[in-house]
Formats: sequence, C-alpha cells, structure tokens
Amino acid sequence: MRVHLIILAGGSGSRARLSESERPKQYQRLDSRMVLQWSIDEFSKSGNVVSTTVVASSAYYELLQSELPYEVNFAPAGETRTGSTWNALQMIDAEPDDLVAVHDAARPFATIELFEKLAEKASECDAAVPGITVPDTTIQVIDNKVDYLNRSHLRAVQTPQLFKWESFYSAHKSAAESDKSYSDDGSLMAANGVIPHLVEGEEGNWKVTTSADLSRARLRAVEILS
Repeated sequence: MRVHLIILAGGSGSRARLSESERPKQYQRLDSRMVLQWSIDEFSKSGNVVSTTVVASSAYYELLQSELPYEVNFAPAGETRTGSTWNALQMIDAEPDDLVAVHDAARPFATIELFEKLAEKASECDAAVPGITVPDTTIQVIDNKVDYLNRSHLRAVQTPQLFKWESFYSAHKSAAESDKSYSDDGSLMAANGVIPHLVEGEEGNWKVTTSADLSRARLRAVEILS
C-alpha cells in the first residue's frame, strides 16, 4: 500500500502565541524539532509513506526547507480547511488505490501504531478516522433550548484520517466545485456517501491550541525523549 501524507499547517495559531512576533504554534519547538515535524517523523517510520505535502503559508516555505531533513511538497493554505486539503491534493501524483493521510500539524503525539491501524482499515473500506470517548457531560443548545446528549453515543474525532485516493479526490472535487467546506475530511466523505470506519484513537493525541497546551507539549516531549 502507498500512502500520501498531508500535513495541515496553514493556521495562524493565534491562541498559542504570546506575542505577534512569535511563530505560529506548529513552527515552534518541542525540544529540537518543530511541532509539525514530530508527527512527520513518526509517520515516516511506516515504509508505506511515499510522499509528504505540507500545507502552509509561503512565508514559511524557506523555514520548512531548512528545518525538515527530507523532501516535502508545499501547497498554499486555503481559505478553509477543506480548501487547504484540496490544494494539497493538486500536488500529489497518486494511483486510484493509494491512500491519503490528512493530519493536523498541531497534533504532535499521534503514534505510528495508530497510523498503521488507520491505514489498514482505510485500505479495506475507503475511509478511517480515529475517535475517543467524550469524558464530560455534553449538551446541545439550539435557540436557548438545552438538550443533554448521551456520552456513550459520542466520540471526539482526531487525526490522522486516512482515505482511498479515488473516492477522496472525487469528494473533494465535488466540494471545490460547489464551494462547500467541512469541519474535517471525515465529515466531507460522509456527506458524499462514504461513512468512515471509526478506529479507537489515543488520549495522548491531543491538539496544541493554547499557550498552555504548548507548555504541556514541551513537558511531554521531555518525557518521551528521556
């Protein structure tokens, strides 16, 4: 199986920056590596990854070229997450049965074990996403009406998310032509009739969003490397 990795790194990361002069979170360091490099390094342990495309502002291409120790493609960030993934797909030369793995640059601690479980399921059923149980009581509020949701039916969806190339490209082409956007690629696929298989995610695969998260990530990096 051949896997094409897409890293979404186009966000401004404003909630994790203590000043305007700081780089966005995905380009800040955890030990000696940028946040986004942690997951690329981890997934590259798979012998199936044949290309890596980083979606980023062109202002960071030079930095990425100098920092990353392997060849990557670059794609411009879109106005939406869906647009960013579509831009990345234009940079990939794939075969119909190849897989595409889409991952948030700000999730540095996903493991190769999770990646390979997702790849196996996606190769069988076209789409696979990781999800974990929701620990907190969750409510839905519509027009000031509160509904308590059953936690046993809820999952928090993570990345990486893996898909068969042919159906994934077709779904994104349809979204681009109709100017539709989705919160993630799994929901885009579901809207196009391909319901992703849910794989148990990882508690440690959390997303760096705030400056406190970044501090927590630095501590976690020290634990991993010690």
